[in-house]
Amino acid sequence: MNIKTLYFNFKYLPLLQAIKLPVFISQKVVFLKTKGTVKIYGKIRSGMIQIGFPSVGIFDHSYSRSIWQVSGIVIFHGKAFLGQGTKLSVRGTVEFGDNFITSAETSIIADKNNKFW
Repeated sequence: MNIKTLYFNFKYLPLLQAIKLPVFISQKVVFLKTKGTVKIYGKIRSGMIQIGFPSVGIFDHSYSRSIWQVSGIVIFHGKAFLGQGTKLSVRGTVEFGDNFITSAETSIIADKNNKFW
């Protein structure tokens, strides 16, 4: 457990969800903007959403970092894995479907309403 995981859960989620720690944040995640809203729909489980953890060996784990820049709304409809190197910039709304997965150096920019299923 790291401070980024605690910060994220208790900043964005209602207390009864936050204490279950549904979102795990890697030490390699950089928070550029932590405004906006995060919503999680479905059964809340510890670690059901993971941001910035390595999953594949095709990039340099030592130098790759994920970026969280959110002033809009991020909605998770179940489990999601945003792998190491994922960069998320949201000013509109982005929704991730259940079992959504990205890996190595994915960039997602949402200025309006976007759904990823």
